[in-house]
Amino acid sequence: MKRKTFIGGPEGQVISAWLNSLAPERRDPILRLVRLAGKFPLLEDTRTEIAKEVADTMRRWKVGTYPQIVNTESGGYTLTWREDWNKKVPARQVQAFFAALKLIEWGLLARVKQCARPECAKWFFGVLPTMRYHDKQCQQVVEARDEQRRERRAQAMRNYRKKKKEKKQRTVAA
Repeated sequence: MKRKTFIGGPEGQVISAWLNSLAPERRDPILRLVRLAGKFPLLEDTRTEIAKEVADTMRRWKVGTYPQIVNTESGGYTLTWREDWNKKVPARQVQAFFAALKLIEWGLLARVKQCARPECAKWFFGVLPTMRYHDKQCQQVVEARDEQRRERRAQAMRNYRKKKKEKKQRTVAA
């Protein structure tokens, strides 16, 4: 069965994989970008901070592109653009950084989140902006512990059984 893909999904997976590989206390420009983007839609305008973080990282990593002319078999030339960066920076980190830039452009970086289950805290790309858990299992564990939710569900079931019983009595009486 073919899995559905969503806009930003592949980029979000690259970023999530990078963030999940980090030590929790590590300072990382991608982590800072994700945290800044997570604040923006709800709390504050962080666009200038995001732009500064991107510019600082590009300067520190010496990220750039340069043209390269390649001979073709037909005797002509092909111009290609190559990316270059400080080789002390891991390629996976640079790949995650460029994926973050794409998600920033598309307004989707805030969907890279940490799982809301405290024991888990895995990074994931939320296909929907409301997603809070990286999988169903984490969601079920958290919801099972929630006393208010448990009480609401119990009340809903009592109402459901009551309506079902009343409907049954009406059909028997008729």
